[in-house]
Amino acid sequence: MVQNKLEIDITTGSDNLEPKSTQHNAELRVILKNRPDVAKQNINDSKEWPNRSTRRIIINLPADVTEAGIKALHLYRKRDALQYVWQLGEKDNWNVDRIRVAAVLLKNGVSKRIPMLETGATRPRIPGNNSLTKPLFRFVYEGGDNITEGQSFKLLLEPIAQGRMPAPSATKNTIIKVTLGTGGDDMRGGGDNVNLTVRFKSSTRVLTINNINQTKRLNNFTEEVFSKEIPNTSDIDLNDIKEVELRHTGAGGIAADNWHVDKIYIVVNRDGINKVLVDKVGAPIHQFTGDARSKMLLVQ
Repeated sequence: MVQNKLEIDITTGSDNLEPKSTQHNAELRVILKNRPDVAKQNINDSKEWPNRSTRRIIINLPADVTEAGIKALHLYRKRDALQYVWQLGEKDNWNVDRIRVAAVLLKNGVSKRIPMLETGATRPRIPGNNSLTKPLFRFVYEGGDNITEGQSFKLLLEPIAQGRMPAPSATKNTIIKVTLGTGGDDMRGGGDNVNLTVRFKSSTRVLTINNINQTKRLNNFTEEVFSKEIPNTSDIDLNDIKEVELRHTGAGGIAADNWHVDKIYIVVNRDGINKVLVDKVGAPIHQFTGDARSKMLLVQ
């Protein structure tokens, strides 16, 4: 049976989350209308969240909840009240750069994904220099205003209004947009790249997009977005797409290029209509190695 849930993606900034004996691990609490909160403690499972990494947390929700009944999200990182740390180096701070929330709810027998929050680090660190930004929120050992830094960060949740689709582009072909988040092992690029294959439910037709990363190196804990027009795709039914396969072209052996993928987000667009094919976050989703050069992903 499909479970109603919240998918919460948290992106760490330039200061990691590190477990400490005198500080609690991170905790999430979802505030619902006219019913008890839903809480999840130790969301980082007592593990480090590295700089610039993204982690997805799943919060199960009541079977009869609606998007209107999901009110707020609270994120906590508290210290142990019974112990005080005097050494500055033992006080762990944590930067959160981005939080993305979507509700997945069962409606009339169909699972529907509803965006609830999309935010990021946008506040200038240096006035007039927008290339350097402060985190969305900085968790500190003590003090803070709990608006820009502190031990608790609270955000309202509400369905994000889906505006009108953009006007159709000059091309009638399908545009594919691929976001790849690399984890703790990079991809070299150059001769080691990513090919993408799309397969369909009702036919044996196959679409292949070679070198989607355009030979670019994908560094540890970074996200890159690639967009490409797929030739001869003016006739495809976006709802007929069954699966997507990612294949790393690296060879095997001692010098093989391994690649850890923590995030895959794939959207196709044709005639102003968007369809999300893949939306996954893991630690990692897949480790591409000499013995495991491909990853199959079913379309949601």
